[in-house]
Amino acid sequence: MKNPSMILGGAILMLMLNSCINMQAELAKIEQEKAWERHENEQIALAMGERKLAYPKDRVMRAVITAMSNNNMAVVNVDKQVGFIVSEGPGLFKNLEEALRICKQAVERYKAKYGLGGHCEATDDFQIRITSTIYDMEKGKASLLKIGISSKNAHKVSGIEEGTYMASYDTLPPEYSRAIYNFFWSELDKALFIQENTK
Repeated sequence: MKNPSMILGGAILMLMLNSCINMQAELAKIEQEKAWERHENEQIALAMGERKLAYPKDRVMRAVITAMSNNNMAVVNVDKQVGFIVSEGPGLFKNLEEALRICKQAVERYKAKYGLGGHCEATDDFQIRITSTIYDMEKGKASLLKIGISSKNAHKVSGIEEGTYMASYDTLPPEYSRAIYNFFWSELDKALFIQENTK
């Protein structure tokens, strides 16, 4: 039996299952962790997913597009009237060293909670999607920016071939969610600062 692997944002986390006999128990642990990660990501989104900005809507939209374009994130959809932007790409994880560092945090979490061993391997096919929605506030003098994060191919388990079990692991690890939110806001602040100082 092959070892199942999870693509974790530019790095692959290999979960080393001990034997076919324990397959059902190990899969149950993975499903349990998926539920926990979804809940954790919801809490992270509530805490980090929006910010009030002292800039009008059009300037925030330009800054979001600039921040994403400067970081290998393709802007695939823009609706200026609604204030909606969708960008896709590796973003933070074009830096594989950063991806591996965060992946190792996820490995340690699995080890501490479930005793599942693992290691990280580099890959360059990770893609994230960031949706940005900007709302006018204070009669156009300020804006509220809300963002959402998802992944095209994060956390997919492959290589499980015991009986009829084929596992799908599609939850973005909270370690990555926090890093992506921090990355986004940091890059947006840079773009707004450059705008402010290049009038």
